[in-house]
Amino acid sequence: MNKTVHQLKAVASAIIPGLGQVFNKQFWKALVFFFLFVLFVGVELGSSRYFAKYDSYVKVVNDPNSGVGVLYPDSFARGFYSLYRFQVDSDEIDALDTFDAFYAVESVDDDGFTMRDLIDFTAIDILAHSTPRYFLLFDDLVVTANAARTSDTGVIDEVNDLIIGEDDAAIAAKNFYRILTGFTVYNVGGQEYYTIGSEQTADIYINVNDPNDTLAEIPSGADAYYRTGVLFYDDVTDKVYVKCTKSISVTSTANYRYVNVADSTDFLEPDDALVDDLKELTVKGNIVVDDAGMLYVQFVPEIDYRKDAGYNATAFSIYLRNYITQRYNLSTSSLTSKEYNRFLLEVYFSVHPELRTEFEESYYNWFHDTAGFFVKGFWSVVTLGQSDTREYYYNSLHDALKSVRFTEGSAVYIPVSGILDYTPLIGHTSQFLLISGLISTLLFAYFLLIYVWGIIDAHNTSKKFAETGERITDRAWFVNVFNHGFEYIMILPALFVITFISIMPIIFGFLIAFTNFSGFDTDTGRFVWVGFDNFARIFTFGEGIPFAETFWKVLLWTVIWAIFSTVTVFFGGMFQAVVIGSERVPFKKFWRTVLILPWAVPALISQMAFSIIFSERGVINALLRSAGIYDTLTRWGMLGTAWSESALSAWQKFLWLGQDNIQWFNNAHNVWFVRIVLIVVNIWLGAPYFMALMTSIMTSIDRTLYEAADIDGATPSQKFKFITFPLIMYSTSPILVMTFSGNFNNFGVIYFITQGGSGAGDIDRAYAGSTDILISWMYTLTVTKRVYNMASVFSILIFLMVGSIAAWNFSQTRAFKED
Repeated sequence: MNKTVHQLKAVASAIIPGLGQVFNKQFWKALVFFFLFVLFVGVELGSSRYFAKYDSYVKVVNDPNSGVGVLYPDSFARGFYSLYRFQVDSDEIDALDTFDAFYAVESVDDDGFTMRDLIDFTAIDILAHSTPRYFLLFDDLVVTANAARTSDTGVIDEVNDLIIGEDDAAIAAKNFYRILTGFTVYNVGGQEYYTIGSEQTADIYINVNDPNDTLAEIPSGADAYYRTGVLFYDDVTDKVYVKCTKSISVTSTANYRYVNVADSTDFLEPDDALVDDLKELTVKGNIVVDDAGMLYVQFVPEIDYRKDAGYNATAFSIYLRNYITQRYNLSTSSLTSKEYNRFLLEVYFSVHPELRTEFEESYYNWFHDTAGFFVKGFWSVVTLGQSDTREYYYNSLHDALKSVRFTEGSAVYIPVSGILDYTPLIGHTSQFLLISGLISTLLFAYFLLIYVWGIIDAHNTSKKFAETGERITDRAWFVNVFNHGFEYIMILPALFVITFISIMPIIFGFLIAFTNFSGFDTDTGRFVWVGFDNFARIFTFGEGIPFAETFWKVLLWTVIWAIFSTVTVFFGGMFQAVVIGSERVPFKKFWRTVLILPWAVPALISQMAFSIIFSERGVINALLRSAGIYDTLTRWGMLGTAWSESALSAWQKFLWLGQDNIQWFNNAHNVWFVRIVLIVVNIWLGAPYFMALMTSIMTSIDRTLYEAADIDGATPSQKFKFITFPLIMYSTSPILVMTFSGNFNNFGVIYFITQGGSGAGDIDRAYAGSTDILISWMYTLTVTKRVYNMASVFSILIFLMVGSIAAWNFSQTRAFKED
């Protein structure tokens, strides 16, 4: 029975933290657990919108990059209709029957005539006058004294027009071909030909008036000239001409001829008197020719939601855009272009209701937009977001609705500036979501720890009271926690801070390896979980960017670099320490001071100095040339010979140092020479440290050991072999392991001296240069190329390799075994 009571109190604390403590009559302790629970719930509810209605359009309005504001209020629509009704009744304008009929239906709703109604009718009206179709060019022209253009009334000719989607069979029977402009043509036998080509096929020359007439090549001496995009109309003969030009010098061109778009053999010379009577032609759409030589206009407002010809203006849309422009021109107006852009976006959504549905569904996510800090955080880590960055183009509405300058009576109204072609909408940023999700998850872990602690405490306190009959008071409990957990209480603030400034970034970097976080767009966009795909890429050869081939090459060089750079600096420093420690060497303090200077000077300065000194025109090459060493190297074939993959033998390639100068750090053809030079240069930077370290160790060795060796007749080499060297190794083995790890990640020497070597940043080398080690390659991948996922994979592998090798080596040292 008692066991059940203990469990019930634990369950009570699980349901309401602190409730079990209340049953145990520990009210202050209960208050603490309950307060922390309330704090957790308060953070979740306070950061949520659980009790508020969310509007997807808030994202558009609040995004500073979108340039879109709030929608005009319903009073705006009612004011528009009032003015329209007044001007119709006073015979200032003609009535718009379709609008009146629409208003009569919508105005009787409970909300009356709203902005949404005005937007919906605008879309209906524009669509009714912008049917995708083929229409006869000359039947639709508006001709003035100097120009001609296709009208944009959108009135359909039931007899001659061919509606796209309805008359597709008739359209196919016409065998339309498009009039092309903006390219060079070749005149062969009076016909014009243009060229197309690809990597797979040779050039093909196609007749501009007959796609079935092709040539494999253009005869020598064929006349070539350029077809511009400028069209002219002859209203006497109903012909359309395209202006052609010809280059007369590198910087100038001259009019060459005016060619009939339907017949290349029919053209006008620039000095022909008829040219002066031509009217410049503006066509909304594309001119096409049928097999009978008739000119049509292919009118398509949009292709894949992008502008092609654009929607036609209507009497209603012109009246509406002028009304909006007038409102903006009022001295008391507070409207900006952002509201106008919002209006255009809303009309565009009404033209394409499927886009409105997509927007409202895609850019509202319950977890992201409604849930609180912790629930949203869990969702963020699991999904990394669901909405992509999107651009909604509405420039196809500009002919119909964009504000333009107009005059009414004596008043001149200026157009609204700042009208955009599209609205960019930033979706979920996975990088931000993952970071914020990790923060909330780690913070939740602290609350969960306290929550579990409260459950266990309620159970154990009840059990202890049943066993001893003594009830622990709140004061005694707090004192006990303080006395027995003082160390943990003191370290808790530091641990809390470390969690978010150290542990969280480490987890973030680790998780990136399991995503496709790569490229410049993903910095502000979305990426997804890909599991172990990135790790599989280092074993997948011959596909895409050669990460696999490059990784194993770079890894091999990194291991070689780490081993040899460690061994050389270690024994170089040991050699210096032994020599200076010899009794035969005078001025020991002076020599120690001189030899420690390379280590005392900041490494970056030394590295940059070496980069300059060993450049092709640097001091070292100048000295070698002056000393005659260049002549000797030239006789041996190591200099003065151009690199040739086929002409040089393997031995000559290995000894090739450059053509005109020794290429110490940028020899793209003999990378192992550069790598060896780097290892040698690193001795200068690393050996002084070991010299100082080993000098200190050697001076601390008990002198009686050497005295005993002298008594036994040991030679200096024997004393070094059996006394000095073992004691040095015993003391420096852990440091030797650390030096190996440090050289494995020795970014400075590689990057600041060679910048990664030849080929660094090339995509066909997976951005790794000839001297790059893993750490410098990772720098290029992250900072320059932003291939974060693969860089994270390599960082994990470096940690596993270096950590495992360092731990194993350290465990084998006597210092570790005797500890």
